[in-house]
Amino acid sequence: MKFYNRLTGKTSKEMPDRLALGQWQIITEAEDITVNAISILKQPKLYIFPDTKKCCSIRLPNGDIKEKYFPNWQIPSDLLLESLSFYASRLAQISDNSWKEWVNISPLVHDIGETIRIQPLEELIQKYIGHIEEICHRPRTYLKMETDRLPISRVQRISPHATEFLSAHTEDWEKRTFRNIRPKRVLCLIQEDMLDIYENKVTARLIDRLLEYLQKRIVEVRILQQELDQADDFSKDIQKVYWRNRNRICSLWGEQFQSETALKITEETLKILNQLQYKLRGLLDTELYRAIPKQATVGNTLNRTNILINDPHYRYIDRLWQAWMPWKRRQIQTPQQIFETYQQSFKGFEAFCLLLISRALTGNGTTDDRGLGFEASPCFPLSDFIHFNSLKGDITLKFEPDGTIILESDAIPPLKLIPLMLPLTATEDATIINSILDEFRSSCSIKHNGSVIILYPGTEDERKKLSKLLQQQTNSLGNDYSAKEKTLPILPVSPLDILSVERIARAVQWWLYTEYCQIYPFIIQAKIPDLLLEQNSWIVREGRDYKLLRSPRLEEQATFNKHLSNLITETESRGARARVELIELQDLKNFSTQIQDKLNPLLTCPTCDKKSDNFNNLDRQCFRCNCNSCETEWGKRICIKCSGHYPYIQLSDFNILNQLNEQAIGWVDRVLGRNTLAIPSLYKTKKFIC
Repeated sequence: MKFYNRLTGKTSKEMPDRLALGQWQIITEAEDITVNAISILKQPKLYIFPDTKKCCSIRLPNGDIKEKYFPNWQIPSDLLLESLSFYASRLAQISDNSWKEWVNISPLVHDIGETIRIQPLEELIQKYIGHIEEICHRPRTYLKMETDRLPISRVQRISPHATEFLSAHTEDWEKRTFRNIRPKRVLCLIQEDMLDIYENKVTARLIDRLLEYLQKRIVEVRILQQELDQADDFSKDIQKVYWRNRNRICSLWGEQFQSETALKITEETLKILNQLQYKLRGLLDTELYRAIPKQATVGNTLNRTNILINDPHYRYIDRLWQAWMPWKRRQIQTPQQIFETYQQSFKGFEAFCLLLISRALTGNGTTDDRGLGFEASPCFPLSDFIHFNSLKGDITLKFEPDGTIILESDAIPPLKLIPLMLPLTATEDATIINSILDEFRSSCSIKHNGSVIILYPGTEDERKKLSKLLQQQTNSLGNDYSAKEKTLPILPVSPLDILSVERIARAVQWWLYTEYCQIYPFIIQAKIPDLLLEQNSWIVREGRDYKLLRSPRLEEQATFNKHLSNLITETESRGARARVELIELQDLKNFSTQIQDKLNPLLTCPTCDKKSDNFNNLDRQCFRCNCNSCETEWGKRICIKCSGHYPYIQLSDFNILNQLNEQAIGWVDRVLGRNTLAIPSLYKTKKFIC
């Protein structure tokens, strides 16, 4: 058995000192092992996962046990686990030739419309809570009679054995007379109402269980409310969001329902849940609840006593308990169910990231979202790769056995995306996050020569609780802000975050244009006679190779072809002696078409995906291009400080940046989305952060 680190690509025989959910996999060899009480046969990929005690326990065939604990914050919420499992099941169900069916799956919580509504159990609580209050204030009791010695002034009912007891205890005499004894204390009967009966225990434990249920539901609905608020803001901030980005987000949300209507439903649901929680918490201070010991337990299956069946109030306790039980059964899972849930969720996060990349490249087929202008050539069930093609070039998406995704394109280094189901921002401890980020940086620098991006499930609300620096570091492509050292590209993506598709699309856009700009001007390896290069400014000689600076204009292309035709005619006249030279010249007949294919990625508008013929090569290997359709300008510039080259997009309506506050972390995703390369500076108009 070995432990495989998905970030470094290395294996180890020793269990890692610190577990990060999704980073480590177990590779079983010939032997069978037991993980969290589940027998595991030989298989290439098994994620390390926690049990109900947040522990990963591995028993080897020789009897040795290896154990490590996951911290509480690493355990994903039930809502996230259920959402991710949905994407795994949908990917497995996709039929042949149904790419449209796949990309039209919404990358948001699939049943959000149902989740934000009042559930049947909550309706019952709302209906019967008056009976619970009545029981807590006027409970049934068991009458208990005890005997005790009390002063005469406090006696209400004398015990039948009082005379015998008094005659034997002279210390209870006040004085003795000639005929009788005047007592000081006497044995009496005391009535005591006992609240600690079975039906009251059931009531107290029901209150505890309903409070637990309501707390989870409130957290769940609040998370969805934050996502709804995100969507609603896009439809309102018309002046502060680039219109293409706003249309894409609204189109994405509109695939399910209207955010404004959903927000009203969510607010009403939260109001009811909070009211119910407030009323139940008020019962914790009643005499009945305080009389029942905390350690007094009740089995999941109730004893149907006469009181629970026939009492006008207690019978509703029984109904609520029966309605609560199905939810509780879903919370209690066997080791096998926990294993299946986590493995399905890991696959689900990989499927979710695949969906985001798919939508980023091809869009959802509507006029509002055409992706980055690519078309897919997939086959279903999905094989190990998918081909995408467009004017920007061809991309091949590959699936690695360890669950990572690689994007490859001709002549540029690949982009590796590692889905890591670690809720990194679920903790507010900066020390923990920084140590994990440092480990990620060192791990990624070991193996990857090309670009690598770590994807993790995180939400905007979680990041807002962190410091400004950590907010930037946990949502960065490495080009988001000025820093002394290059930061690790790490992006939060989640069904609970409406901007996930835009982040992935911006990452792919940045990868493509950065790499293409790095190899501009393009090197052409060919043999071109000096006569064809005379008076040409679109291609220049450099040693044995040639640098392609831009596309030839029509007149330049005509001149090139005219000189080439003359050279071919002259060479043909020399007969067999010039056969090799003739072949080389004939290969240049389609030269202008071939070089056009190299320039197409730079000539394609990154905003509207239309081809431009307005390309200008500048000094120091820079260029500028303008789109005649949307008036976007893009190109390659030089940083004044570091003299490095960087790609940029300058939108036609850059004035929206004047209305922004740079202190708002993550404004790039919200305002510009994929329609940006280098990040614009809000201090200087038409300037960018290198």
